[in-house]
Amino acid sequence: MSGLNPTDYRARSLARSRQGTEPLDARQRLLALYGLGITGEAGEVADEIKKLLFHGKPLDVKILLAECGDVLWYIDRILLSIGYTIEEALLANDAKLADRYPGGWDAATKHYDHQDSRS
Repeated sequence: MSGLNPTDYRARSLARSRQGTEPLDARQRLLALYGLGITGEAGEVADEIKKLLFHGKPLDVKILLAECGDVLWYIDRILLSIGYTIEEALLANDAKLADRYPGGWDAATKHYDHQDSRS
């Protein structure tokens, strides 16, 4: 696709985009807020780990704990807005992982016993 300039690209991308075609309802706005919020907080968790691994700074477990708590707050808000609890999410994740990796981790081969039922 040689010769594509920014103006043509924008026109083509707008033709393929649903952005701005439908207003968000209140629930969608909250999900957007919580989804964006969780990524920001997860970034703060990652930043603390990056400082430890690559900047030689000591790990401040109290800061890391607080940032993980912020991530959990957003997770709980998302679950609340879709009618589920953290416990239900834990159970659903456990069932998904048990189905996908019934044999768990094999330390000898350093592989999961992978049997993804989605395939």
